[in-house]
Amino acid sequence: MPAKVVFEWRGEALGPFVRASMKDRLETIGETLEKDIKKALDLAYPPSSEPGQSPRKQSGQLQAAIQHETQATREGTATRVGVATSQDAVYAKFLEVGTSRMAPRPFFRLAFQRNLELMKRILGARLTARIALALKE
Repeated sequence: MPAKVVFEWRGEALGPFVRASMKDRLETIGETLEKDIKKALDLAYPPSSEPGQSPRKQSGQLQAAIQHETQATREGTATRVGVATSQDAVYAKFLEVGTSRMAPRPFFRLAFQRNLELMKRILGARLTARIALALKE
């Protein structure tokens, strides 16, 4: 007698697990990027940074203004990594992309590049583990 295989979809049961896991994973990524950026901004001035390098710390105000936030949105969950105030945001933008008189001193992009593979692993591995756990219940 041939074996009988039955597939049962439990997508509704997985929803809460996937959403909770996504929030946790995005929070981990936000924390990772915030720490990496702050570390990159911890090199003392002088000397000045070279074009393409993260800016050197003079007052520490920019470094202190870096933060992350993970929150629910209409589309799901989002993590924002940025600066605390609009004044710091303008300064950070000039450093990140440069101006007509200054070459870029990127720090957000460099942190993202340094952590890209780690972020991929966090997103993939934790989701897979969470789904496997939900399927066992």
